[in-house]
Amino acid sequence: MRHRWLASYAAVCLILLGGIWCDRAAASEPLQDVLQRLEIAGPRQFQYREKKQMSLLSHPWLAAGELFLAPGEILVAQQTPRETLTLITAKQLEHFDLQRNRRFSRALSDTSQLQGLGSLLPLFSGGEGPDKLQERFDVKLRQRGGRWVLELMPIRSPRGPGDITLSGEPGGPADRIVLEFQDGDTIEWFLRPQADGPVARQRMLRLKEGLTDQGMR
Repeated sequence: MRHRWLASYAAVCLILLGGIWCDRAAASEPLQDVLQRLEIAGPRQFQYREKKQMSLLSHPWLAAGELFLAPGEILVAQQTPRETLTLITAKQLEHFDLQRNRRFSRALSDTSQLQGLGSLLPLFSGGEGPDKLQERFDVKLRQRGGRWVLELMPIRSPRGPGDITLSGEPGGPADRIVLEFQDGDTIEWFLRPQADGPVARQRMLRLKEGLTDQGMR
């Protein structure tokens, strides 16, 4: 449960290359345009809302805070229901609960150990090509309800990530991400861009310094 909760933070952005199947219904939203908007070349900051529907919970679990994406790393600064920091890189997952003063760190030899979007960190970092992508996922682009919808469905590996769906307004970036797990649990992320470039980088560095101060590196 802890690994799924932490892994769901991992990130929220893909670098997808050619050779991916595209639904004819999505012709009004060119695949290449969608992929370019998903690509993160430098630090970006988002406000996020998270909603988890889990069989063990009688009501949805809700959270909100700031999400930072940068090449090779994802940082989540949760603000509610309590303050936490989670940093994911290709080699390490680190989590600190500021209010409970609890820490968790996990070395990663392969980000596919993580469920959900964390397993896509190699794509985000440009470390995985289309051939490897298609070995793990069936990738489809559709139009649904006036929005573009990009679907990632695992081909095998039941211990790997579940289905992942990214969507957004025509001509816009992804503003909603849905993770569906094999047991029926779902996690939804709603994103709103806040800053990029130097502003996002400075804010991200300050938060990472907080992790260092707590002895998490």
